[in-house]
Formats: sequence, structure tokens, C-alpha cells
Amino acid sequence: MNTSDPKATPMKKLILAGVAAFALASSSASAADMPVKAAPVAAPAPVFTWTGCYIGVEGGGAWGRSQHIGAADDAAISGFPISDSFNLHGGLVGGTSGAIFRSAKSSSGRRATARG
Repeated sequence: MNTSDPKATPMKKLILAGVAAFALASSSASAADMPVKAAPVAAPAPVFTWTGCYIGVEGGGAWGRSQHIGAADDAAISGFPISDSFNLHGGLVGGTSGAIFRSAKSSSGRRATARG
């Protein structure tokens, strides 16, 4: 091969470019196979905890009107009222209080409930 031939120079450049591209492609593929050690991730600090005191109030009420009607199995009184009408009403009031302590491995606490 004659190096002074002007047609040989583009072919050498093409071969050199092909070898360089192959070397570049093969080196990046082997880098992807290398193990990567990631830095250890620290656990985030807890934002919320169940430690603390609590207090609560509850209440409710009901009202209505009732009358007892005779049972269907007794023909003499079936479907007839067997008592006068009467009103029903009542209510409930109560409360809850307590405290709880939560550590990394356990929780403990006290609770009190009152209703009237």
C-alpha cells in the first residue's frame, strides 16, 4: 500500500474512526457492569409521635313516642293497643382523658372514662 496515495487517507481515517467508536462503546459497556456502592441512607427523623396527653367529651340524646300493640298470635288483642302512648327521652354525657408514652420499642399509658 502506498501512503502517498491520496485515496488511501480517507480510508485510514474511516478505519481509525471505527476503531475509536468500538473502543468507546465497549469501554462504557464494561463500566456499567461495575458494582456501585451506594452511601447508606439515614432514617428520617419521626415527624409525629403518639406521646402526650388527651382529653375528650362525648354526648348525645334521643327522644320519641311509643305505644305497645298486641301480638299477632293472640287473636283477642292482635293489632290493638295494649298500653297508652308514652314519650321517650334521654341523654348521655361523658368524657375521656389520659396520657400515653411511646418509646422506640413499647408504649404505656393511663386512661380514665366517666359517663353519666
